[in-house]
Amino acid sequence: PFSSPQSQVPSGPSARPWERPRPMPALDPIQHVASAFRTSKETLRDHAVFRGKLRRIPKTKTLTNQEVFVDVDSHLLWSSPTDKLGQHTALTPPPPLLTVVCVRWYDYWSDPEACSDYSTLNDGYFMDLFNGPCSMGQLLPGNYEVVTVFIRSSENLKQLSATSLRAMCRGRNVVAWYFVWPSTCPEEGAGYVAEEHFFATCQALEAAHMRMAWPHRPMLYRELCGKLWIDKLCHHARYRIPPTVRVDVAAFKKDPQAVATAVLDSLMAIRSSLWQKDPIASVDFKGVAKLGFSWCGSDVLPFKGVDSLIKNLKKLLESSTSNSTVCLVQEMVPSVVAEHRVVCMFDKATGSMRKESMWMDNMAPGTATQKYKMQALDVSDFKVASSVCVASSSVALRCFRGDIAAQRAVELRAASLVDTWMDWFQDFSEELPQCTRIDFLVSYHGSGHADVWTCEVGECGASLCSLEVHGRNLAALNNAISDDPSGRFPIPLPTTIPRNNGAKS
Repeated sequence: PFSSPQSQVPSGPSARPWERPRPMPALDPIQHVASAFRTSKETLRDHAVFRGKLRRIPKTKTLTNQEVFVDVDSHLLWSSPTDKLGQHTALTPPPPLLTVVCVRWYDYWSDPEACSDYSTLNDGYFMDLFNGPCSMGQLLPGNYEVVTVFIRSSENLKQLSATSLRAMCRGRNVVAWYFVWPSTCPEEGAGYVAEEHFFATCQALEAAHMRMAWPHRPMLYRELCGKLWIDKLCHHARYRIPPTVRVDVAAFKKDPQAVATAVLDSLMAIRSSLWQKDPIASVDFKGVAKLGFSWCGSDVLPFKGVDSLIKNLKKLLESSTSNSTVCLVQEMVPSVVAEHRVVCMFDKATGSMRKESMWMDNMAPGTATQKYKMQALDVSDFKVASSVCVASSSVALRCFRGDIAAQRAVELRAASLVDTWMDWFQDFSEELPQCTRIDFLVSYHGSGHADVWTCEVGECGASLCSLEVHGRNLAALNNAISDDPSGRFPIPLPTTIPRNNGAKS
């Protein structure tokens, strides 16, 4: 993207006009920028006006005869081609097929990991999405543009002008992709923004004809990341959701004992009427309390009995940074041996869902205990899924004491539940998701008998759990392009999607 150094033309008595000018040795990109700022590569970060990683521009089709001159004031001056008389000519390239408005966190350089398949603070995540396998960089070279909005705080979202942003977009198809996390505790760290400001921005951009296409449409995304679906759908046995009750936050703050007791009574009623389970003494009842619009399990705390429930609800709801109004209490599934996960990607070309399954090992939770500065949890046998995948050939021995029949029964039951969830997506949003990951808790009771419970219905962009990005990239690209005169899109998903060693997850 930067202009090449001017060639040295021989002059003086030794000059030979028939000789071709010899170009100067090419500078590497970092050295070239350093030279423009009249400094060295080693001190560039101290003198330049930017902070971060320097990317090498992908070798794809670009406009020819373009030069960029970087002066010491860091102004970018683009020069256009000249005609035969040396006069500059106007350059008006045709509109690209696709414009993506990319709303992302401003700090893309602090994450030390080379690549992640879920962290939107990781620059490798974006390199995979925009230039990785089956991406727009690979399939639409020279025929797309990305308008990036770097967000430093929730206030930045309020300052966006949807009409001005739309005027910058030249593509035949214009979509908005969002890579900040809507939260009720936006002060907690990098990447978080206030939930209400986030969805107000989504609606404003949609009204200006910038369709939200990552992770999902606004209404569906709010339902998923706010965990608003759980307590409503747990009353329908076909979804296999453990009994769940939403806490009246205002009432709890006024009378914790009464609300906690009523919550447990409601859970008892659901488990009895829907699942025909015997009553449990309230002091022995185990469950989990969790917040909506929360990420990476950082606000999930187990409890046992009413007093423990009150204590953990206070931790969640009385935090100085919490403005949460969505708090759920759910019965804890006993004897969990693993999580079975299914990544679903919509193949727009065939109108079918591509499903890739994997098994995840369990581990002791760490995120919530660190956040709430807890030495130990109230339920010692509470486990969460790790990022470690278990090979299918090892699952029976590791999780089911060698019971292969139990493993196969779980996989069949999970596949059937995924179909049920796809029906829900169509009922809720009238379309299948471009990508989602559905997680199931698996408990084992011996003799080929295992239970499967829905744990999470995740958004597009969640960890792929060792699955590579090919399918998700192409599903998102197909979704972004709704109008293609050439008829090339949608493109079928690849026949096979490779797996990695889990380092990205």
